[in-house]
Amino acid sequence: MSETITTSHAAEAPVLELAGLERSFGSNRVLRSIDLRVERGEVVTILGGSGSGKSVLLKHLIGLLEADAGTLRFDGRDATHLREADWIGLRKQVGYVFQGSALFDSLSVYENVAYPLREHERWTEAQIGGRVAACLEAVGLPGVSVCCTRGVMTFPYLNHTWILVQM
Repeated sequence: MSETITTSHAAEAPVLELAGLERSFGSNRVLRSIDLRVERGEVVTILGGSGSGKSVLLKHLIGLLEADAGTLRFDGRDATHLREADWIGLRKQVGYVFQGSALFDSLSVYENVAYPLREHERWTEAQIGGRVAACLEAVGLPGVSVCCTRGVMTFPYLNHTWILVQM
């Protein structure tokens, strides 16, 4: 991804601002000096071909990856080199679903749904298991957590992307 993405500019600090964000994996330069400014209330869509860096960019926005260069700001606060503990508070304010409806492609469906519960609640594994089962049942996927193993989970028979916000 090498485009500069711009939106309208307001007088107050933007909700999100990237300046010169860069990321490489070996010799493959995926993000090349990305600039992005998103004002409060704006909706932005990131489009690009397969392998163009869309998911890599999103993973930077929630702290799953750290940039090789550039800056990342939320509400004027520098988030470029936050510690993992500091990302937790920011992640609570952001909703995200990656391609194929997978949050973390290295985790099972069960582990993806359980992740925020483990991070933000002091529940037993039995309580987490009950909530995961209830969430999956609520979106028409009962039993999925039991039958699926690690990997990107896609549900081609569904014509909707399901997002459950009641946790």
